[in-house]
Amino acid sequence: PALPVERIMPQDAGGRRIVAQGWTLDMAEWVDMSALTIGLAKAMRRICLVRVGGTDPAQGTGFLIGPQTVLTNWHVVRSLIAPDSGMARPGSAPQLSCEFEYLSQGVKATHRAVENWLVDFSPLAFHALGITAGYPDMTALRDHALDFCAIRLAGAPGRMRGWYDLAQPGQIDSAAGLVFVLQHPAGEPQLLAVAVNAAVDAAEPAILRHYARTADGSSGG
Repeated sequence: PALPVERIMPQDAGGRRIVAQGWTLDMAEWVDMSALTIGLAKAMRRICLVRVGGTDPAQGTGFLIGPQTVLTNWHVVRSLIAPDSGMARPGSAPQLSCEFEYLSQGVKATHRAVENWLVDFSPLAFHALGITAGYPDMTALRDHALDFCAIRLAGAPGRMRGWYDLAQPGQIDSAAGLVFVLQHPAGEPQLLAVAVNAAVDAAEPAILRHYARTADGSSGG
């Protein structure tokens, strides 16, 4: 019989496989395990893999913030937004979809974008970072550059999964700086990265700096 083929996992720049970081006793001392279990159970259903097709395909991560609305990063879906008007490109809806409950067993529920899918966005200031090739400058369309995009899906997946209320944000543990990042790195099934020493940037309070492992496709986690 044929030998089983080991699944090839994506690797980071150091050649290490992208896998969830192991749990430690130190971390367990910092977290209410019942709250963690409930939180992860909810998150597993609200996190999704965002897929963008077309001439400039991309993938990222997103999460529900309403019955029909998913929040992801602007740069994940930027190819579907006209840089001159800031409107969704005509006919772009079929190129955008979100896959929920994409776990290790491969079961997933796909929800496609509605025709009027673009709710709002804030661009990323690529040019301020010295990056110009292939990235449209949409900063003139907004008075902020926070790199987010809210997209509207068909089927209201949030009605059965719940969503995160952005009016009630959480907090970072001030002593440990413990952070969990739920994500779809490299389009893989959901992975959880854990790290300490996360903190809000002193100079840019809209930015949270963390040390959890991520990869292409983690954007929006």
